[in-house]
Amino acid sequence: ATGLLASQMTEQMWSGKLKIVQRNDQAIIQLINRADNKIFAISRVKDGAVNKVKDSSRYFVLRIENRDGRHAYIGLAFND
Repeated sequence: ATGLLASQMTEQMWSGKLKIVQRNDQAIIQLINRADNKIFAISRVKDGAVNKVKDSSRYFVLRIENRDGRHAYIGLAFND
């Protein structure tokens, strides 16, 4: 996921809240839908879970995983 550019992130597929939840020594990032307050995606906080893009300080790449360990990278932007 390293080396991505904010200018490559052109399609918006989610809008909502980002929530960080910690229990004991583990933390997760939850992306919560604005419309229905349901969880859109979850990312475990660990090395490589959140990366900066090269051309913006407001855009990041988030690694999300399902229960089987399959993963994908999604772009995440914060509005001004």
